[in-house]
Amino acid sequence: MDEGIAAVNQRTLETPGSGLFDVLAAHTFLNEEVLSMIESYSLPERPFYDAKAVTPELREEILANRNTGALAEFPGAAVQIRRGIICENASARSFPTSVRACDSLDGRAFDYFQESMFQIGEGVLILHESLDQEWAFVQGPNYAGWVREEHIAFASEDEFRQFLTGRDFAVALRPAVNVSAQLPSGDDFQRTLRLGTILPMKAYGEASVTLVFPLQNEVGDLRTEEITLANNGAFSAGFVPYSAERLLEVARGVLGHPYGWGDEKGGYDCSSFAGLTYRCFGFFMPRNSSQQKYFGGTVTDVAGRETSWKYAFLEERPAAVLAYPGHVMVYEKTEGGRHYVLHANTAYYGTDGALNEVYAVTEAALEDLHRSDGTLLVDAVQVVVCYP
Repeated sequence: MDEGIAAVNQRTLETPGSGLFDVLAAHTFLNEEVLSMIESYSLPERPFYDAKAVTPELREEILANRNTGALAEFPGAAVQIRRGIICENASARSFPTSVRACDSLDGRAFDYFQESMFQIGEGVLILHESLDQEWAFVQGPNYAGWVREEHIAFASEDEFRQFLTGRDFAVALRPAVNVSAQLPSGDDFQRTLRLGTILPMKAYGEASVTLVFPLQNEVGDLRTEEITLANNGAFSAGFVPYSAERLLEVARGVLGHPYGWGDEKGGYDCSSFAGLTYRCFGFFMPRNSSQQKYFGGTVTDVAGRETSWKYAFLEERPAAVLAYPGHVMVYEKTEGGRHYVLHANTAYYGTDGALNEVYAVTEAALEDLHRSDGTLLVDAVQVVVCYP
């Protein structure tokens, strides 16, 4: 990894509030610490849990499945940490449930139990198990939440470290690389590799790449399979050397991909789109838009600056991340006097005040993006984040 990028990652990791976590370092968690992490999530106050009206009984059932009594009973005791490799893209949930908490029954309604997505090949620390023994509360590289145990291949410390620290690895550069293979056992293997997925690599060529995939064995422990896939630009051998032009090229490759709150259903939300694009180049950015101001690169406070000043500032910083409360965008270019961004978005107000639904990763001119009160979106931007 480039020394400058490594230094940025270290600063981000060391910044309080960034949410980044080194799963390879030595850690001790006390029961009360994990209990606090679990209880930091509140049940979503939404009218529907799945297609049902919320009842006190359902809420109590979900709360009980956290199995928090097992932690509260022995304060001061250290958690017996287990380790695992994510073997299938895994939703990170605020509670151990597959129930969806929504404002409506519309298919586009957000699921407010959905927090994030752990990607194939990521390492996690398993800190607690649900009452039904189907969910694990885990700490990952940039998030903590509940994950289905069937999506984790449990590993010894040596296996864990070896899988995550190999010298040769490949990075997925497209939003969805579909993998279909027949394993030596005769089983069919189906996976989707998301943008920024990092896997150990056995061979690399322009036409094909051989990757090491994590799988569960018959008792849920880690085993691996080498699978050869078509390449044709879908993968990089190691991280891509950084340049603003190359980063924007990768980001444009995600245009049109569906929006997903917390990356639900394989989509991308605004902060994962930005963060995973940067990950292809070796940067590990905080997960949420509210945390990305803690990025260890160059962070500039632009709140209160005039519109013209912001435009001039951005013109010199292609590939910068623009952030305001609840949303981030990647600055793309200036063309014909207009200033373009790339972002994962649900909807925006146009110059005529009409609401335009998008629900995808899109390119847009900042001059066309407004808020509900009619003000320009660029005037709400408070922070600009970039490298170097």
